[in-house]
Amino acid sequence: MLPGYAAEPEADLVAEVIVTTADGEQVRGSGYRVSTAAVLTAAHVVRAAESVTLRFNASQRDEWSATGTVLPTGGTGDVAIVLIERDGKSAHMPAA
Repeated sequence: MLPGYAAEPEADLVAEVIVTTADGEQVRGSGYRVSTAAVLTAAHVVRAAESVTLRFNASQRDEWSATGTVLPTGGTGDVAIVLIERDGKSAHMPAA
């Protein structure tokens, strides 16, 4: 383990990424909250997204969800950023 790095991801920062495609299919993946307003996930999870829901602390009493907006990356890698939104605006959620 490197100094200054956690041995495991912080559970409060792990997101379930729930994608609905244009034909109504649901795709699920995972992501990790890298800031108060953004989740890092795999591009193949959100590539065909019509809508995205981000779910945190799944099945816990402090579970919460938010709408996500996929940022275009233009890259060739399998990385995507999803902005956490509240009320249609980018949200700055409390740091975990």
